[in-house]
Amino acid sequence: MIKHIVLLEFAANLPTEQSDAILTELGQLAQVISPMKNYSFGKNNSPEGLNASFNYGFIMEFDSIDARNVYLEHPLHVKFASEKILPNLNAGINSVLVFDY
Repeated sequence: MIKHIVLLEFAANLPTEQSDAILTELGQLAQVISPMKNYSFGKNNSPEGLNASFNYGFIMEFDSIDARNVYLEHPLHVKFASEKILPNLNAGINSVLVFDY
C-alpha cells in the first residue's frame, strides 16, 4: 500500500468553504481514476504550530507505486492540479509538500 500525503498552503484570503470544495472535488476523481483508493483531507488544527504555514492536507492510498504513478500522470489529475489547486495556493508549486511511502 502506497500512501500519498500532500500538504498545501492555500491563500489566506481563500474562504474555507472554497478550500473544502476544491479538495472534495479532488476526491471525486476516484470515480474516474480507478487506482485511487482511500482519500481524506482536512484543515490543520494542530496546536503545536509546527505546520510551517501548510494549512490543509490530504492523503490518498494506492495499491502500488505503479498505481500511484497512473494517478500522477493521469490527464484529469494534471488538469485539476494546474487549474484548481495551484492558482489557489499562496505561492503556487512552492506551497505544496508531497511525501509518499
